[in-house]
Amino acid sequence: MIYISLNHFNIIALIAKYQREKLFSQRNFVLSDFNKYDKAICRNTVSGILNSYATKNQCDDESKFFYSTKIESLDSQMLAILIFGLETKELREVFRQYEIYSIDIDEDGKQYITKCINNLHKKVFVRYQTQPIMDSVKNLIYIIGRCTSIDIDVSALYEVVDIMWGINQQRYELENFLNVVIDSHSPTPEFAMQFLYKLLDDKNGKDRYEYNNIVKELCKVISKGNLKIENIEHYISQGISDFNMLPLYSITPDVDKMKLIEYGKTSFQKCWFPLYVEFMHKTQTVPDSPEEFEERLNNGKNRIESNNAIACKYLAEWKKDERYKELWNIIDNYRDKNDCLQFFCDPINYVHPEKVEIDWITVCSPDIIKELMTKAVYSEKFKTYISDSRINPQCRRVLMAIF
Repeated sequence: MIYISLNHFNIIALIAKYQREKLFSQRNFVLSDFNKYDKAICRNTVSGILNSYATKNQCDDESKFFYSTKIESLDSQMLAILIFGLETKELREVFRQYEIYSIDIDEDGKQYITKCINNLHKKVFVRYQTQPIMDSVKNLIYIIGRCTSIDIDVSALYEVVDIMWGINQQRYELENFLNVVIDSHSPTPEFAMQFLYKLLDDKNGKDRYEYNNIVKELCKVISKGNLKIENIEHYISQGISDFNMLPLYSITPDVDKMKLIEYGKTSFQKCWFPLYVEFMHKTQTVPDSPEEFEERLNNGKNRIESNNAIACKYLAEWKKDERYKELWNIIDNYRDKNDCLQFFCDPINYVHPEKVEIDWITVCSPDIIKELMTKAVYSEKFKTYISDSRINPQCRRVLMAIF
């Protein structure tokens, strides 16, 4: 016999209490939007559902006397609580708190999500722009972004996204997670291009970090669809964010790429040296002046520390490329003072493996990684990092695939 855990009964009781209170409010015409007691119940129920979902089974053997029947997938009832229970900012925080980056939804839940999107597609919700309704719409979009297994009508989904983006006060929350939605459920290349133009034409969002993440994902969709951006000169004239240079380069027509390269030679802020190096490397561009390159290197040292691996990897590759010969002495001088660059110049024979950080290894080529993992010092470092660090499950799976 299998006994259901007490923890599962707590979840059932929590959901039952939530439904009882909601039913009482509806039948007695009690407004709960600003009721602290109601909000506390909503918060506790959402936390309980996601806590149960995120918690590992206490035992894997179903023949054991006690077996945890934790929530394995969300049904329509649970989804409704998540969608209508909290403000979007709070819901995102609970997901972050329990380190949930993807969710499973059962067939009942998938049908519910599909029905919600189809109903929103009718645009009736636009007439009632109260914050509780707007938060529920954003919560639905957020949850869809966390579920890759659902087969959603992307045209209907992004029609709703487009409407929400057009409402200024809703955009500022949506921009925090729209990149995840695009990554999980790609829009059509045509919609992606149309939406990209909106972002690029929004002068208030040009340098917003959240916009950069969205632009990056949109450009991936557009590139896969073999579409090209028009009138890149217009966007060069009004200024392009440093973070958007490479994504836009990937969708710029060949005839216009040199215009973007010439702009990029001087447009990057001096402090963003890693971005500058990555752009120059991936566009196979040589800096016009060794002096300017050295000035950028010196001004960007603090920024290099947080992106050391990427910058140093490309600098090490430049040391093997005759086109960058005029920069070799500058790179050599920097290498003498930088452990990361020393590692990338000869990762297999690096003499101080104890100094090597995980992100140095992960940006190496697959062949180099495979050889490094044959050394006990690196494989043990990796195992310790994966088991001890607070990293999201997706990153953990990628790292574990290295072994």
